[in-house]
Order: sequence, then C-alpha cells, then structure tokens
Amino acid sequence: MVPYGDIPQFNRGVESEYKRLFYSERSIALFLQKTFHAGYGSVPAGQIVAVDSVTGKIVPYVPATYSNLVSQQKGRAALIVDGGVNTYCYVTNDNSYKFTVGQSLAATYSNSTYLDCGAITAITRDSGATGRAKIEFTNAIDANYTVANEANIYVLTDSSSPYTKAKYVLDKSIDTGTGENAAGALTSVVIANAVLYIGLLTDYDSAVLSDLGTTVAIADGQYLILR
Repeated sequence: MVPYGDIPQFNRGVESEYKRLFYSERSIALFLQKTFHAGYGSVPAGQIVAVDSVTGKIVPYVPATYSNLVSQQKGRAALIVDGGVNTYCYVTNDNSYKFTVGQSLAATYSNSTYLDCGAITAITRDSGATGRAKIEFTNAIDANYTVANEANIYVLTDSSSPYTKAKYVLDKSIDTGTGENAAGALTSVVIANAVLYIGLLTDYDSAVLSDLGTTVAIADGQYLILR
C-alpha cells in the first residue's frame, strides 16, 4: 500500500512475510536458484516443494493425505465433474494453469487410491460460462473419481505411489500467478546448512524426511535440520 497525506503511519505487509522460517542464521545457509511453475498463486516461504522431472521446474509438494482438499494443498486441482472411465477430467480454468502438456499427471480420491495417469496430451479451456478446462491424459481414471470422493489431480513427481516426492524448502514467499496471466516465478530453495522451524513449513508430513534422506535432513523436536 502506498501511503498518502502527512499523517504518520505504519503500513504492514502480508502477515506471512513476517514469520521467521530460520532458527539458524539465514546468511550461512546454502541455496539453489529455481523456477517455480506457473498457476499456483501466492506460495509462502517454508513451502515444501517437489521437482517436475519433465519441465525441471518446482511445484508444491503434495502430501499423500489431506483433510480439506480445497484449502490445504496448493499442489492439487479438484475435479469439478465426476470422472467416469475416461482419459480426461475437468478442473477449473484457473487450476488448469498448474499443468502443462507433456507433464506426467497423478490422480487420487478419498486418500486411498493413487493413479499414474501418464502424460498430459491436451488441455482445452472453455472461455464461456462453464469456466472449466478439460485435461486429457494417457491412462484412464474410473468411476470412483467423483466430486463427492474429493477426486483430484496433481503433477507426478515420483515414479512410485503416491507419486509425490519432497525435494526442497522454499526460501521466500512468491507469487506464481493464477489463470491465463500466470507466469511462474524465479526463486530460491534451501538445500543445506540450515535449521528451520517445522511449525512454519507448509505441507510438511512424515514422508518429507524419508524423501530428503537422513544424510540431508533430520528432525529434532520443533526443528528441521538440513545438513
């Protein structure tokens, strides 16, 4: 916000910008520069991220389970039409920009079944009243992939079920954009020589440690230690 007038004032930014991610000194940590895929909107510092092997870009890590599909995990895109036995599904137009033709796709429903959908072959966006996009892929989903079952899709970042693998921790909050104007973002990730507060990590779960490996990361109480 730009202040106007002569009245003394203090303008606060987004609250998440002020949270302290590092317990250790940030200046001694090691970082890598990465490109974040477009379409995920605002992504907070401390977001656990994965690597899309097709594009090489980072995307939000998707924990295997969730309790609130819409608000909990940015990496997912909820189906808005029941799937049926098809090699396509429908998501919102905005969510469709999380994906790119050629990427590998995974799908799940009700925290129970995970499917490797293969490569995305086409994305067709409806600019009309439906506001939905059709995403086509190689391997068919089935009739269990319904809205009621909270069916959803996400970028496949591991070759084995649940097809998701944590790789890094996002160093700073970024805006990757949403919808047709989404452009992605250049950013940095923490890779070593840092102690982070676990409570300030987004989408952190028990699988993160095994994904990173004990030679890279260990947990000690409220801290995640990146060696």
